[in-house]
Amino acid sequence: MPEKPCGRNTIIIRDDVIESVRALKAESGANILTDGSSQLVHALLTLDVVDEVRLLVYPLIMTRRTVDC
Repeated sequence: MPEKPCGRNTIIIRDDVIESVRALKAESGANILTDGSSQLVHALLTLDVVDEVRLLVYPLIMTRRTVDC
């Protein structure tokens, strides 16, 4: 059974993730979001549980500075 942390709109699922996500989708309410777990997303995509994918990209610019003496 999923546990619910205090004070947040978050559900932690420890066992039978796919069936838990299917049960959450069967309820009415807001979207289900995941952040940062590529293995979970891959499993959900493989089992056709995902309706929509929104990919957020945060660009990072890295430079190498050289100091001329």
